[in-house]
Amino acid sequence: MRGNEIIDEFHKSTIGFSAGSSFQYHFTRVVTLRSDVTFERKGSILRYNLTDMNGNSLGENTTRSRFDYFNFHVMAQANFGQKVSFFMNAGPYCGYLLQQTEVTEGDYVGHSATNNSSLFKHLDFGITTGLGLAFPVKSNFALSLEVRNNLGIYNVSSLPVINDGTIKTNSTNLLLGISYKFGLKQD
Repeated sequence: MRGNEIIDEFHKSTIGFSAGSSFQYHFTRVVTLRSDVTFERKGSILRYNLTDMNGNSLGENTTRSRFDYFNFHVMAQANFGQKVSFFMNAGPYCGYLLQQTEVTEGDYVGHSATNNSSLFKHLDFGITTGLGLAFPVKSNFALSLEVRNNLGIYNVSSLPVINDGTIKTNSTNLLLGISYKFGLKQD
């Protein structure tokens, strides 16, 4: 998460997960159109100390913000190489918020989970970029490894944010994939 002084200074990135499927159409050996449908968990973590009115410590607490999105990506992809293929891709994405949850744990507050989905807009828009390698396994199968960044460009907060700030998403993914090639191979 990013976009305002509180998030930028105090929140740290968390490790989440992403899973989905993709379709790829080769216009030429180099130029490809790729679309992905994915589930992705984005989020941040905030660690803080609670004090009473006299400044006495009540304990350390941790709040994890989890954003569960259903994403749709459309990317242009450039492919280079013969057997092992290097690729670069870029394009827009649209995300739909399934649920936003705040999970708080700590010495004083115990454990609580709160669904805050109503505080956020359900749509997210952004730009996706990625770099990767694809390795042939058999005639119609390939394995791929990709590093991808999804940079949200839309304020997802439904409420005003401190100092006219925003709340925007951002995630970096390490993706491992297996693909099957349909149709005849043409060189």
